[in-house]
Amino acid sequence: MTIKLDKKAQKREMPQNIAKGGKKQKINTTVATGVKHAVNGDTPVPAKKQKFNKKQSKTEEDGNNSKSEPATEPVVEPSKNKKEKIHSNNAVNGDVPVPAKKQKLNKKQPETDKGSNNAESADESGVVLSKSKKETAKIVANGDVAVPVKKQKLNKKHLKTAEGDNNIKAEPGVESKSLTANLNKNVFGIFKKLHNKQHSQKHINELISLLKSEMDVDKRNATCAYTLKRLVRGTGADDKQVVAINASCINAILRTVPDIDLLELLKNMKRDLPVAAQLKKKEESLAAVGQLITVYSIMQTQHFENATPELLAEIYQILIGQLKSREYLSSMSASFIADSFKKVNAKTFKGHVWPLLESTLSKASSAKQLHACNLLLAVHNNYPKVLARSQLQTMLCGNRSEPQYAELFALYLNSTSISQTEGAEERLAKFLVADSKLLAAWQQFVDATPLKHNTAKICVIKVISYVLLNYQESTEKDEQLLALFSIPFVEFLMAELLVAKQKNKSAKPSQLQLRSTCRIFEASLLLSFEKVLKKDAIKLGLLNRLLQVKLQLDTIMHTPRFTQQLLNHLEVPSLKHIYNLYKEKLICPDEESTTKPMREYCLNQMQFIMQHIKFESKEDNKWRKEQLKFLMFAGLFHLDEKQQPCEPKAAAAFSKQTAARCEEVFFSCILHKCNDMKSLCKVLRTHVKTLDNQLKVEGTEQMLREPRSEEAQSAWSHVQQTLLATTKEDDTLDLAYDALILFLGLALCTRNNIPVALLSDFVICKQRAHDELSGKPNANPEDPSWKEVLTDSLLQLLLQTGHFWRDFVNALFTTMVPYLEKDNLGQMLQILDMSKNPLRGEGEDEADSELEDGQDDDDDGHSSNSESGSDSEEEEDDNDDEEMDDEDTRLAQIRENVRAALVDDGDDASSVDWNDVDDEQGDRLNAALERAFVAFKPNSGKSKKQLPTKSERISSTALLHFRIRVLDLVELFVVKKPQMDVILDALCSVYQVHKLTNADKKLKPLHEASTKLLRKLLTQNIVQQPKKKANKQALIDCIEHFMAPSEEQQLTNSGAQPVKPSADTTLWRNKCVAYLVAQYEGGSDDKNIWSLLDDYLRDWLAKRNSAHSLGSYEALLQTQWPGRAKLAATLAEHLQLERTRAFRRVQILSVLVKQSRQIQAALAGNEQIARQFKRSIQDFAEQVLASEKDKVAPKERQLLAKLLGQQSGKELAALQQRLQGSKIKQKEESVEA
Repeated sequence: MTIKLDKKAQKREMPQNIAKGGKKQKINTTVATGVKHAVNGDTPVPAKKQKFNKKQSKTEEDGNNSKSEPATEPVVEPSKNKKEKIHSNNAVNGDVPVPAKKQKLNKKQPETDKGSNNAESADESGVVLSKSKKETAKIVANGDVAVPVKKQKLNKKHLKTAEGDNNIKAEPGVESKSLTANLNKNVFGIFKKLHNKQHSQKHINELISLLKSEMDVDKRNATCAYTLKRLVRGTGADDKQVVAINASCINAILRTVPDIDLLELLKNMKRDLPVAAQLKKKEESLAAVGQLITVYSIMQTQHFENATPELLAEIYQILIGQLKSREYLSSMSASFIADSFKKVNAKTFKGHVWPLLESTLSKASSAKQLHACNLLLAVHNNYPKVLARSQLQTMLCGNRSEPQYAELFALYLNSTSISQTEGAEERLAKFLVADSKLLAAWQQFVDATPLKHNTAKICVIKVISYVLLNYQESTEKDEQLLALFSIPFVEFLMAELLVAKQKNKSAKPSQLQLRSTCRIFEASLLLSFEKVLKKDAIKLGLLNRLLQVKLQLDTIMHTPRFTQQLLNHLEVPSLKHIYNLYKEKLICPDEESTTKPMREYCLNQMQFIMQHIKFESKEDNKWRKEQLKFLMFAGLFHLDEKQQPCEPKAAAAFSKQTAARCEEVFFSCILHKCNDMKSLCKVLRTHVKTLDNQLKVEGTEQMLREPRSEEAQSAWSHVQQTLLATTKEDDTLDLAYDALILFLGLALCTRNNIPVALLSDFVICKQRAHDELSGKPNANPEDPSWKEVLTDSLLQLLLQTGHFWRDFVNALFTTMVPYLEKDNLGQMLQILDMSKNPLRGEGEDEADSELEDGQDDDDDGHSSNSESGSDSEEEEDDNDDEEMDDEDTRLAQIRENVRAALVDDGDDASSVDWNDVDDEQGDRLNAALERAFVAFKPNSGKSKKQLPTKSERISSTALLHFRIRVLDLVELFVVKKPQMDVILDALCSVYQVHKLTNADKKLKPLHEASTKLLRKLLTQNIVQQPKKKANKQALIDCIEHFMAPSEEQQLTNSGAQPVKPSADTTLWRNKCVAYLVAQYEGGSDDKNIWSLLDDYLRDWLAKRNSAHSLGSYEALLQTQWPGRAKLAATLAEHLQLERTRAFRRVQILSVLVKQSRQIQAALAGNEQIARQFKRSIQDFAEQVLASEKDKVAPKERQLLAKLLGQQSGKELAALQQRLQGSKIKQKEESVEA
């Protein structure tokens, strides 16, 4: 409002901060109307401009003085006369001024207007007076907003009254000044900030702390009463988040602040949030919501658990009164009442609560109201003695000889408010589970009722979910539970699960709720299998019913591997039953209903069941052997519908579609159950013998999916000899070779590119290994060692497709490692050389080097397609022929372009005199030559970049996976032989792989595998060999290799452009250096290692762009190296203002602060170095304090102060205080400047 004071009144009315004088001044206040106060729900209403005359009555002003409440200022409100129209808008925060028309107040206005209901006390409203005319009024601390009116003049009498009298008593409806005088004025500031939704929890905590810390009881009670009044009014706001904040505050205050009269609180709530019998206006509906929220906040405190009968009666009367209100209010009230039963004991409920509820619920249930039925079920579940099941059934279904449940079920399915009623479906499910007739009636009703609306679908799915969770097994109910999952219901369920898995960005709220309900069903089914259902027959029946409708159950479930999780809770007979179900679907002759993806899915599930841990008995092993025989025949032969080998023309559909997958499952299952070479050889002998007997049958060779060559048939004799030979069980080398020969013999019957000669090589290697171990000399010393041949052969097997090859080679290599040497490790590390392609021969590399310098490196490797594991060699040869034809065509075009460019007027190129060529001819020649070179180099200049061909992509992918598998062998070798030379060679090679694959996204899998192996290597303790000098020198050489400047440069593919290493590469380099230094056994005083570290440190200090890094020393401080204390003292010695650069000092301080715990632990065992370390820090601190303020950066001072605080000692603590004091002084000087 805008108030204009006359000259005489200004002297008494002006605030103290305005100079007193006789000059005429105007004090106006403009408040933005229509603002919605978020915290306490106060809703200011703009009032029209009104004019007060000079002789306005004294009592028209607020009764409170501005001194009694500094956070607010008085509001001058217009009084009522005959012409004015002021309407009370009782909104969220109580009485709020309402817009009124322009009018003038009579001079003789009665003084009793001060006590009218429309007046606001000083603690709830006020006017903020400003010095200037344009200054905008602020919202007062309690949230009320002043109402603008016209400028008016107050006479001297009015101003006298405006100064206030502390002894004036407030009339009913107006708070007295003595009450506001007892308030803690800090509460106004908190309320002002409470509307900030981002930091609401912080301000709630501030409010609670304010009330708890107040020692004056009267002041605390007054502040608490005022706070609760505002918060209660705020629960009626038209903003859910604001209501939640106010409810949280109420609940927190009631929990923590003592001596609160809840009956008085509820009485004030009814006055501040009045609710009529019929809610006609929005404000009344909001007030009803506020009452429910306030009551629920009280119910969540400890006061409700120990409530008196009077408090219980008051609370439940408020809740029961809203059961007859609007639908959302009745649902909310019913949910609150049902939730309260958890805290009310049976005796109290029967004596004080049930008499209030019984009559209301009886009438509502007879009228078929959902909230009433839900409350009755809640009463029965919590107090079965108060409301027996027979009485409940009568109230729900009526007094009939045969209860009709259809009306009750229809009420739940057709109700639109069931989503607002929490726990309604769960209570109905408990009611159904207790009676077999009810379950049958529910199943019949659901099957007969078409479910069109999402609310009905949600209800049905939730009910069946809670039935699974609350089911109690008995002989009579087992069939009823299976009957609930009837075929029509399961089909409906599968359809909804499929729809729920499909993501839709524009989904409606009901669709989102249905999607969430489907997730509830998945979780309920898993929990019921795990904890509720005990009989395996029920579990099998439920899973069988689901698979009968949807075989690929995992495709419609959100939970990964859902079916496998259910299978884990079945016993062995049930697992075999499900296995047979999948097998029947696999060999099903109907190609229309059983597709290839479905058959492969069945194979995956069969593999999971065969590898299950529960198959341990002899009978289980026998059954497993039969299934493996079927898979072997299905993978190697063409099978008919009777699962017998046949000609390719007579092969069944499953044999044509899934033979390759059967082969993979067979080999994987063989390797899964074999933990050592002994068990692996036993399984292999069994199945290879079965295959050998089948191959002896006439005509079987033509039944193989991949007929063997004559060379392969002749090599089969080695397999037969291995079957006939006997091997000692403790001879691991012979067992490993037998497993290798038998496994390779099986593999030669499949589609692969393994050389047949490899089988003969293994037989020769086996014999030479025996000769070497027995001491016999080698007849041909020039022949390669059997270890070298074995290593190359195993690497060649890793090139084969199929994950089982990786498992087989790793299992075999683990047994062979004790017999291998360092040179064999070098064979594997050559594969990891990123500058070479091990899949290409040397001649191909030389041919590629003769190509043009600008040719792309991706053109390499066309000749290695036969080794890259592609499906068809003939198709690759055709691709090579096409590429050669394209190359010939390109060369012919080049020759023609050059000839046309050099020939002029039919003359030969040799007759051209280049000195006589003019500019026009020169331009023509340049253009022709440019076209010629563009044709020759299609990947350069203006031409488009060619994408890699399919064969190139296959080759690069094969090389990527090959190197990843080789890293597995390197890890096995290092773990078995953690010797000095082995670990150093592996560490250098793996680090190079990690560094060179860091920036290439295509090599990300290889980069992750190298990182994993690096982490493994850095945890291995090196086993020292007898030659200590050689060991020490090898470590020092490796450290120099990592710290060399050339290691800081990474070459691009062209090998010429240096690239700065990434932070990840530098980090791992520092870790490697720290690991090598920590493994050095020369001791912390060894001169060799210290001279090396000192040289690198001095180089780093002297050069701005040094190749070395302080990160290596930081990583070294994190190890258990004995020289950590000496290293920390060395770093502290370099903290010198004159000798060390500022940015280097900051880096050293950062390391010392960050690694303070490790340094203190290292210094604890060496007092001399500890004193040296502290002395260096103390000297540097004194230098900083004695230096000029511009010479030391603020960051350096801050780090030094933090480092001093981490040390012990009075002198260092005093230096820290001096340093902090000088820092504050510098800030003050800078501010003054």
